[in-house]
Amino acid sequence: MKPREVGAIEVDLDANSMSDAVNKKPRQADIDIARGIAIIAVVCLHSSGNASRLYCQPFAWDWYFLTALNRLLCFAVPLFIFLSCLLGAISWEKKPSYRNFVKSRAQSILWPYVVWSVIYWIFRFLFDPSQRVTRHLRIFGISLTGPRIFLDVKARFNDLVWGKAFFHLYFLVILFEALLIVPSLCVFLRLKPLAKLSFGQVLIFSVLAQFFILWLQHNYLKLTYPASTALWYLPVIIPAVYLGLQADWRARITSLAPLLLLVALAAGYFYFQQEFAALHHMPVSNYLSNGSLSVFSAFLAILVIYSSMKLSKNHECGWLQWLGRNSLAIYLIHPALITAFGYKWWISASEKFHIGGWLGFTLMILFTLGLTQAISNLKVNKLLFGR
Repeated sequence: MKPREVGAIEVDLDANSMSDAVNKKPRQADIDIARGIAIIAVVCLHSSGNASRLYCQPFAWDWYFLTALNRLLCFAVPLFIFLSCLLGAISWEKKPSYRNFVKSRAQSILWPYVVWSVIYWIFRFLFDPSQRVTRHLRIFGISLTGPRIFLDVKARFNDLVWGKAFFHLYFLVILFEALLIVPSLCVFLRLKPLAKLSFGQVLIFSVLAQFFILWLQHNYLKLTYPASTALWYLPVIIPAVYLGLQADWRARITSLAPLLLLVALAAGYFYFQQEFAALHHMPVSNYLSNGSLSVFSAFLAILVIYSSMKLSKNHECGWLQWLGRNSLAIYLIHPALITAFGYKWWISASEKFHIGGWLGFTLMILFTLGLTQAISNLKVNKLLFGR
């Protein structure tokens, strides 16, 4: 019997694994493969970042390797956002009902976001001694005493607004914000002057829009966590919605793939130069560092989709599709296991990556996949993931 999948990071409920069983609609292999690549990148992104900080001497060769790998994988979250906005635009074109659109996205994003925020508050209570410090709270004339993690109401509210209950949950906040504006972008891009724009022109427009947001943030907005908002991802949101309105969106990506690669390489050069300059405490340009990151990660994300279209013709990529179909569960679960393992699974390259470290990394992956399948078998998908 084929195992059930918990669900992918997506919000086009007409295309996810739950409604597939009802509507008998075939899944899109290239989309699932792209999600599979994205979730692998996310796990390695979090792993390499923590390993470089905890187990490497700064500026040693192993530190450079892990830091460079970490920065290279920055396309993971933009890729997930791109895919969700693409499917969201396709879904909107089929059924342009804002009420139903928002309702379905709230169920598939906000519900698991709140559930897993609570789970990670409990997790922090268990693993972070500072969160168990006693705190006093007086509300409506009633005095309460308990752990800081549960009684610091202002901090918990801040967690929910910005996605800070745990380091990875900000993504769901960004995703919901991005999808809220998908219908408006669909209408905007359907206006006569804009409907004739080419994919290349839309990419240029989205990059210019991103630099405008950078300018607004620097001079006026002053958001506490700007990178935890959809405003920081315009070079993936706008092109994704545009492509979702085009029946030949795959052909449009293919036609620009060589140019996308050249621009990504150029942006990547400036991005890495700025990143390592900052790590060496050298002055950097806010516009150049954030702008090059936006362009590099967005264009690299689109190139991954292009590669996924090629890989979808290979029947040996079923494992990537499985990862893609279970990407939401893997995304939400793996940070807890990385923390619970105490990062012991990754041994510093200065110790020549002893097999014990790789074995630990493999165990972390297996535990994540095992928990993912166990959740599916226990039939608590809807409770934990809203689908």
